Amino acid sequence: MGWRAAVASQSVRPTVFKHARSHLLKTCVAVACVSRSACVGACVVFCPASPFFTPLVVAPARGMLLHSATRFARVYGGGATSAFAPGSSCSSTASAGADLSTAASTIHPSSRSIRAKALLGRKARQGTLFAIANDVSMSEQRIRQQLNALLADERDPLAEARRQNAAGSAALSGRPLPQRRLVNLPGVERVRDLPADPITRLFFQHQGDHALYYGTYDQPSQLDEDRVQLEKREPKDWTFNVITPMYDFCHRLREASEQRKRFVIVPSTIETRGCAKVLLDHGLVAGFRDFNNDRAFAVELKYFQNEPTINVVEPCSYDGKTEFEWSPKMMRRLLNTHGIHNRLIIYICRTADNRIIDHIQAVKECIGGRGLMMAH
Repeated sequence: MGWRAAVASQSVRPTVFKHARSHLLKTCVAVACVSRSACVGACVVFCPASPFFTPLVVAPARGMLLHSATRFARVYGGGATSAFAPGSSCSSTASAGADLSTAASTIHPSSRSIRAKALLGRKARQGTLFAIANDVSMSEQRIRQQLNALLADERDPLAEARRQNAAGSAALSGRPLPQRRLVNLPGVERVRDLPADPITRLFFQHQGDHALYYGTYDQPSQLDEDRVQLEKREPKDWTFNVITPMYDFCHRLREASEQRKRFVIVPSTIETRGCAKVLLDHGLVAGFRDFNNDRAFAVELKYFQNEPTINVVEPCSYDGKTEFEWSPKMMRRLLNTHGIHNRLIIYICRTADNRIIDHIQAVKECIGGRGLMMAH
């Protein structure tokens, strides 16, 4: 009597099964699911030779077969240690010990419709030695559904709050929540994708990747700020964001001269007052007035033929973290005594004894200092 008929009639004698055991283990696929109660119950082995890949319930054999099947199950991923698998139907609630009914309802490729995948390969038809329990390749659709459920909260952030508000939980604030999605336009996923003007927002349609309001070549990260960006040159430390008084002084001078202002209010520190004195000595500004104010003072700008006298004014460091020390040799290098730029570009530094001087005076004294600004 063959072992198929023996299993079908479920009258397996130990003597018959002893001879059929090696044939059964050779024929069956290497993935075996053993229930947690393996010491008491039966083991389940999937046999690919049968047309419907039905699980064969083998009588409780406490000998070599159970030991081999348990070893197979441990090696190939099934058994008492199997945990969460991404494609499984019971992903979060699945306990480690799956019983026989769960093992019998395992998804198999032959249960998929022909429309899903017309031709199944040899690996899907007769299994593979390296098969993984709960293989993800069989259930891409379920993974996609789980991903959609994860992304649903990002697409509609107020959905959970609306559900809690409908449930009547008093933990939320008393403000009324919008009962439908804030944006119901095609292609618009987020509120900040819309323009701020309400009339424009009313007739706005999402234009796609080639719209004119997207980022330019200089600022490509404005194209879609929700996506993963390349590394932006943003400061890691807050001190890199600190605007120094010298930075403020230089940019106020530049902006006011571009706007053809007569006076500009600048911050008042030792460095800014000294720089204004050096600029006045070189004739780049018309004057400055300090009204005994320790916070700010006024600089009077100078123009010639409606053009500002200051062409370029730049701070040496653009943040509060970076400091530049100029050596006497660098001061000598900055002093151009020949050519068209002779004494036109002014480099201002702060010396060790707290004097604000230009690079010409620093070369005369053969000293260096902390770099403050450049102007011409």
